[in-house]
Amino acid sequence: MELASISIGAEGPGALQVLIKVPLVFPDLGGLQSLAAAQPINARHWTHVLLRQNKACSDQHGAEGPGALQTLIKVPMVFPDNPSILPSFHPSTLPCFQLHKTSNPRLIKRPFSIGFATNMKVFPLLIALSWFLIEFASSSHAAEILVFAAVSLSEALKECASNYQQESGDTVSFSFGGSNDLARQIDAGAPADLFFSADEAKMDFLEKKGRLLAGTRRSILSNSLVIIEPKGAPGKLSEPTQLADNSFVHALALANPDAVPAGIYAKEYLKKIKIWEKISAKVVPTENVMACLAAVESKNVDAGIVYKTDALISKEITVVYEVPASESPQISYPLAVIKESANAQPAERFAEYLESREAAKIFEKHGFTIKE
Repeated sequence: MELASISIGAEGPGALQVLIKVPLVFPDLGGLQSLAAAQPINARHWTHVLLRQNKACSDQHGAEGPGALQTLIKVPMVFPDNPSILPSFHPSTLPCFQLHKTSNPRLIKRPFSIGFATNMKVFPLLIALSWFLIEFASSSHAAEILVFAAVSLSEALKECASNYQQESGDTVSFSFGGSNDLARQIDAGAPADLFFSADEAKMDFLEKKGRLLAGTRRSILSNSLVIIEPKGAPGKLSEPTQLADNSFVHALALANPDAVPAGIYAKEYLKKIKIWEKISAKVVPTENVMACLAAVESKNVDAGIVYKTDALISKEITVVYEVPASESPQISYPLAVIKESANAQPAERFAEYLESREAAKIFEKHGFTIKE
């Protein structure tokens, strides 16, 4: 359970609303009983704890563990027209509260005070916590998450990030490239918070190096391979075996088949249909799968093999064949939080969002398959 959180909003000149989430943790319900000087308390009666200040506070409440109460209070605090007074605001001038217990949030009964002898004094934890939060509220900021991701994910991830940023307030930025290059950069100390690879092998490499935060790795997407040719080509190419025939193809673009996942998958498929040895001499390796797509678009090669998701974003190519799932290698996109990340918790929250149904719809729109 986090210690506390705070948000501040303004309503009118010099008016600040402070929303403070305060966990009130006691060893057990007996601790609450002695503080409240009340009759024996049954746990089910402590469903609501309210902090009120002249009916101006709103409340939410929840529990985590035995005897743990969590209270969210919304406190209107009005200052003169200069909100810069906030950092120097002294806790002795904080509003006073009264703590009530009730099994019905609409009913306030048997009020009691905790803290100083005088009734309506602020609960000591609230004083200290409020002062600490107010002192540093002006310096608080949303998390900035840096994601290293396979370039084939670029369009879908940008759309996911746009939606997530609006919901969370966090900032998500990307470094796209070949998964092999990104994995090497992370291993060398690049400041990535989250890694989204196009194959399991690159994630395995980082896991063996101890670079992944334990328990955060998961595989959520799959893809398929397609054979493409430049738009406006004669159109004679129609099946994979024709790639070995020089009357159809003189140059075939692949993402580097010895390093880049898309090229490794393509090479595995071509070996499976027993034509790799016949075509390996005319393979034009590229830095990554998007460079392979560009080579076909520019008509520098006769054909290429890319992901279906890449083919969908180009108007300069024609898909001549989609590799059936029964013949395709197992294409898997894993992601994990980087162990050295300074933003591990925000990165994990974004990873959880990428597993949500909302994100799944975006990935499916871009041609990915959601793994069960």
